[in-house]
Order: sequence, then C-alpha cells, then structure tokens
Amino acid sequence: MVRFLVLYKQPTDVEAFDRHYRDIHVPLAKSLPELRSYTVSRNTAVVRGADPYYLVAELDWDDMDALKRCFASPAGQQAAMDVDELAKICPVIDSLVYEVETLLQRPILTRQKIKFTHFERAVALPDAARQDRRGGPQRHTVAGPRWPGLVPTSGGSPRANSSSTSLSTSSGTRPPAVQSAQRMPMKLPMPV
Repeated sequence: MVRFLVLYKQPTDVEAFDRHYRDIHVPLAKSLPELRSYTVSRNTAVVRGADPYYLVAELDWDDMDALKRCFASPAGQQAAMDVDELAKICPVIDSLVYEVETLLQRPILTRQKIKFTHFERAVALPDAARQDRRGGPQRHTVAGPRWPGLVPTSGGSPRANSSSTSLSTSSGTRPPAVQSAQRMPMKLPMPV
C-alpha cells in the first residue's frame, strides 16, 4: 500500500480554510480514481518539534502505479489545482509519499446492539462479524445456554416476526424476570 500524507499548518483564516476544505477539496479527493482510503485528523499534539499541524490528511492507494495513474487523471489534476487555492489560505502545506508495511493489525471492535427477542444488549463485535449473511445486523434469540428454559412459543423465527413472538418456559409460564424485562429495552454492561 502507498500513502500520500498531506500536512497543513495553521491557516491564516481558519473558517475559510475549513469551509473550502470541507465543501470543495474533500469531494474532489473522494472522487480520485483507485483511492482506497481517505482519513483526516485534527487536533494534533506535538511529541517532538515546533508547532503542531492544523490538519493531517492520509490518502491510500494499492501501489505506486495506482497513485501515479490517479495524479495523472483529470480528477487528480483538479485536486492538485485546488491545493494551490488552499495554499492561499494556508501558506505551509507539506506532503510526502511512502510505502506502508503493516506489522500488526488487530481487529477493530465496535459497539453494536444485538437484538434479542424481547430486549437488547450492547456488545462488541469485530468488523467481520457485524453483518449476517443477509447483509443486516446479527440478531440472536434469548433461548440458549444462558437461559436454558426459554423458547419462542409463537410466530416462528424471532428474526422474521419478533413483534409477535413471546417467551415461555417448557411448562408454559413466563419467568418473572422475562415478564418485567419483556417490554423494556435493557442494556447489559460490555465485557472488558
């Protein structure tokens, strides 16, 4: 992967810079061919050196040839001309291109609600597990090893018809905890 890093020092007119960057430059950059990733960072803190940068932009391509094709394209030339406009508001803009070698990559955990038959629980899932095979969020029923006596009693699958599904034990009565929690969403703490 090849990364194009753009470092913007403090602009002379912050509001004009932000407006131009957000309304004009970002749409131009998003239209760049073969662009894989585009991130912007603000509120940088200096670890070593003089002044912090006002804004840092990172743009990633698969390889150097893809980056060169992008910069030679009409969209790439238009984005480059817009950097000249930004330089009127932000006199110091540094940039560099380098190859990225990933030495460690851990899965990103995201908070997501997993719907149960009658209540919800917030959990962390890796990105790869966030979607089920139909493309929607994963859904799980309450029945299972943590609540062994609970089973759906009507309406078929809780996924297909969760509003008409009720819970009961194998004896036909609802446990007191399910009676009180059935109608109100409940968020359980996330494991650390």
